Amino acid sequence: MDKNSTGYKGIDLTGYQRKLKEIRRKNNKTQKEMSELINMSEEAWGKNERGECSPSTEFLIKLYQGTGVDLGTLFFDEKDELDRMLAKIHNMSESGLSIMLLEIAEMIGEENSIKLIEKMKGKK
Repeated sequence: MDKNSTGYKGIDLTGYQRKLKEIRRKNNKTQKEMSELINMSEEAWGKNERGECSPSTEFLIKLYQGTGVDLGTLFFDEKDELDRMLAKIHNMSESGLSIMLLEIAEMIGEENSIKLIEKMKGKK
C-alpha cells in the first residue's frame, strides 16, 4: 500500500490510522506498549497506525480483545454512517449480499477469510 493511506479498491484508511493513534494516546501508551496490550508485534501496530498495511482480521480481533474499542467506529466517522451502512446490508438481496461478501473476502485475503469463517462457525 502506498503512503497516501488508500487501501483496497481505494478505501481511505486515514480515519482508521487517526483513530488508532487516538486510542494509543488516550491510553497514554507508546506503540510498543499498545502492541504488548493486544499481543501483536510493535511492527504490526506501527504499520497499521502509519497506514502501511490494511488491517488484518487477527489485528482487529486482538485490538478489540485488548482495548474493547468498537471496531465499527474505527472505519466510520459518524455512528449514523455506520447505522446507514448496516441498514443497507440488512435490506440487501441475497445476490447483493453474496457479491459484497465476496468483495470482503477478496479484500482481507484467503487466509483471513478462512479464519473468519472458522470463527463464525465456532460461534454457532
